[in-house]
Amino acid sequence: METFDLKQTDWRPMEPATLAEAHQAIETMLFSDDAEGRFAWDLMGATLSYSSALIPEISDDIVNVDRAMKWGFNWAQGPFELLDSIDANKFAEKCATNGIPVEGMLKTLVDSKHSSFYRNNGAEFLGLDGEYHKTAG
Repeated sequence: METFDLKQTDWRPMEPATLAEAHQAIETMLFSDDAEGRFAWDLMGATLSYSSALIPEISDDIVNVDRAMKWGFNWAQGPFELLDSIDANKFAEKCATNGIPVEGMLKTLVDSKHSSFYRNNGAEFLGLDGEYHKTAG
C-alpha cells in the first residue's frame, strides 16, 4: 500500500502510525482533550452518532449494522460493539455536552437505563424497544 506524502508531493510506501501510549486505546483517545483526542472525536463521534440514528432506517437491529461494518468495511468492531467498549453512556454524555443529538439506539440505551448494547458475551442485543433479544447465529 502507498500513501501520498503532502510534503514531498509524491507517493511513498505507507508507514504505520505511531501513537503516544495515552492514545493507544480508543476509550482514552476519544475522551482526551488534546489535539489527537479532538481529531478522533470529530471523526468517530460523528460516525458513531450517525450509526446510532440509522436504526431502523437501514437495519432493524444493531447486530446487522455491526456485521455490515465488520464484513463490508473491515472494521475490527462494529459501531455498537465499539460504543460498548468505550462506555456508551459516557459517549452519550459527551455528545450532549458537544451539541450532538442523542438519538436512535443511543437514546434507547440511555432511556432504558442499560449500560451496554450487548450482554452475555454478545448472545443478546438491545432492541428498539429497550429490551434485550437473542442474537441469531
